[in-house]
Amino acid sequence: MKYRCTKPFSVPKFDDAGYEAGKDFTVEKGSIWELSESGDSIIGGEIHLDSDKCGWLEISNEDLTEYFELEQEQEDRNA
Repeated sequence: MKYRCTKPFSVPKFDDAGYEAGKDFTVEKGSIWELSESGDSIIGGEIHLDSDKCGWLEISNEDLTEYFELEQEQEDRNA
């Protein structure tokens, strides 16, 4: 499933090995993220999202609900 960010927010940035990079990453409004169906987690997040342009992100279920909507829902509103 693909999700669209509905409002910007910041999270700590991590490298691919799961080490904190020492800076924050801002998830931009309108960016598209794909839910990882594997259930794998790099840093222990409940939800793992991948983006072709932004890398990866792990967030809580609450953050998914607050900051994202299903991409299909957005397309339906524009139809």
